[in-house]
Amino acid sequence: RGNVCDGDDDNDTILDINDNCTNISNSNQANSDSDLRGDVCDAYPTNPNMSCILTETNIEGPFYTPNAPYVANFLTDNSNGERLFLTGKVLDEQCNPLPGATLDFWQVDINGEYDNVGYVMRGKILTDANGEYYINTLHPVYYEVRPLHIHVKVSTPTSPILTTQLYVEGDPLTETDP
Repeated sequence: RGNVCDGDDDNDTILDINDNCTNISNSNQANSDSDLRGDVCDAYPTNPNMSCILTETNIEGPFYTPNAPYVANFLTDNSNGERLFLTGKVLDEQCNPLPGATLDFWQVDINGEYDNVGYVMRGKILTDANGEYYINTLHPVYYEVRPLHIHVKVSTPTSPILTTQLYVEGDPLTETDP
């Protein structure tokens, strides 16, 4: 199980959107209480109580498609489901922002299916000068026996690719996932 940057000393893997790294809000609800357990080091170093814990890799799975387009909005006019606006900040091992890092996201659609022909619910983005990013997507749904998750690969020109997943807190399937 991957570790994340958080504000606690016990090295847990739950991100609290009010005190820690990733900010998640549901576009249908102004202040969503949804938390996402992530494996991307998204800490904000302005918090003096925060430490940076390196992220471990997680499975890529069989549904990765290379060469996804650079697009931050995965939604179309026909997108059904609970909308999710996901933001975060990517940092290096010293908790410094990583500007220009490439994040390559992919996830299932509202029917629990991956698009293996095109690039629906897939896209790459670059972090800004502060290492920050955002995507406009749908809240993950279940497929097979996998927990709710979004895949992501993080890379820079000078570092190896980190492949990991973001999970929804409280999902009972998360603890039994590979």
